[in-house]
Amino acid sequence: MFSLYYFVFLVIVGGLLIGGALTVSRAVMANLVTDKNQNLGFSYFNIIERASVIIGSLIWGAISSGLFNLDSMRYQLALAMMVIIILAGLTFLLKMKKTENS
Repeated sequence: MFSLYYFVFLVIVGGLLIGGALTVSRAVMANLVTDKNQNLGFSYFNIIERASVIIGSLIWGAISSGLFNLDSMRYQLALAMMVIIILAGLTFLLKMKKTENS
């Protein structure tokens, strides 16, 4: 059904998208933090980024394995939970107080 070429194509496209997202997220972080506090800001950014990978994976795994009797509906619920978490983070980001870089 799926060929090796299709898989390799998807891996390359996924890698490009993830690489772009990581680059943009660091650029946004550099604009959010003042020049004086960049070391502290990037430290928190790295800690939260790594924690979100662990917590997001645990939530996805708990929903998709804990609700095994719901068949494919469990993946839709897990995806909905990820969307809720992203929207909560976006809401927090939009409510941040803007400061001038000094």
